[in-house]
Amino acid sequence: EMSVIHRYFSNESASGLIGFDIAQTLVSCRYQDRNCTKEDFVPFYDFYYGMCYRFNSGYDRAGQPVPVLSSGQAGWLNGLQLELYAGSELLQERYIVERGFRIVVFNQTNVYQVHQDFGINVQTGQQANIGVNRQFTLRLPEPHSDCISTNVSEIDWSANDVLQFMHTNFVEGNHFTAIYSQYVCVKLCFQKFLYDTCECYDITLPKAQNLTGVYAEQACADISQIKCFQNASLDFYDNRELLNECYEKCPIECEQFSYDLTASFSTYPTRWYADVLAANADFNRVVNAFFDNASVPHINYSGEYVQLRNSIARVNIFYEDLLYTEYI
Repeated sequence: EMSVIHRYFSNESASGLIGFDIAQTLVSCRYQDRNCTKEDFVPFYDFYYGMCYRFNSGYDRAGQPVPVLSSGQAGWLNGLQLELYAGSELLQERYIVERGFRIVVFNQTNVYQVHQDFGINVQTGQQANIGVNRQFTLRLPEPHSDCISTNVSEIDWSANDVLQFMHTNFVEGNHFTAIYSQYVCVKLCFQKFLYDTCECYDITLPKAQNLTGVYAEQACADISQIKCFQNASLDFYDNRELLNECYEKCPIECEQFSYDLTASFSTYPTRWYADVLAANADFNRVVNAFFDNASVPHINYSGEYVQLRNSIARVNIFYEDLLYTEYI
């Protein structure tokens, strides 16, 4: 059973079936007091969360560069405002552990994030106000520290086997990442350890692109491989020597952006606004789209306050101020 699940999830062509199209979820969207649409969200696949979407990624859905939007004012009225539909709790209880949305904030240059490591969960029936504060850390390079550049063209990739593995399989040809980060390097150090130990790869992490050999395309899928993966994971993360060796081979970057998030929550929607939503054409369009391909009747939320509240969330993401903290 686990083998089937792993093989299915490792097939990214099936990723559209794992999650929902943004048109089935996005009730309303505004940014900087202007309307935004599903076309402003670029889809990508995440093992744990299925179909996810990036807003203001710097690319359109065809992968072509587009201007990055900037914030000229702080405060929730000037940030990204979303109303999101999560489906019906009455019709989707099987296999569901939690209900809501995962919100992750990161820089456009951070191509890869493990979303279970970062972000905030927003449950249905809530309005989440997520305030963002930027931090910029600038470290002096050698001889003052061991940090290295984030610019991939300035890095000595031959310095050790982990950097070589990262460059050959993930940087060359823009297979994966356009900038260097220690976080990504350590994740890929584990992927290399797994290839070497179990002759298969962790499907929750990016797959090496230029490996050769029988196991190069082999995900850790069958029972013996999964057991090997579990043991290798324990060895890697519990063995401080192995982990420290990865950190030594994956220096910290000299320039680093990070975001501190502050979240507050309130009940959403009110009974009055639930009646407004139930009669709203955009909301009903999303509900109908959500169940278009399902063998269940479309839902009428009129007069069903509890059901509607448990099916929708509102999220405001904004800069608390336009200043940023700089550490040198």
